[in-house]
Amino acid sequence: MTGKSYRQRKIDVEPAFGNLKANVAFNRLSVRGKDKVTQELGFVFMALNLRKLRKNRKDTSQKIRKNKHSEMTLIIFERLFYFKRLFGQPLH
Repeated sequence: MTGKSYRQRKIDVEPAFGNLKANVAFNRLSVRGKDKVTQELGFVFMALNLRKLRKNRKDTSQKIRKNKHSEMTLIIFERLFYFKRLFGQPLH
């Protein structure tokens, strides 16, 4: 990789993983193997996207009242993700 590629990586990739470590306490994967790691990271990023969506909807719902059912669905998915993270780690 060139210096330009590394500079771009700092902008594109590193903040996402820094957010995972600092704000979500996601420091370690609970699976092994490329396919399983890809799947777990997919769930992690999906949960982060749901979190962003919920925040954006919350900001806009102060102006316009949104559908309560879809808001509850987002909250349930987010809580299920954190429940899996909490109880999916091996006890050391």
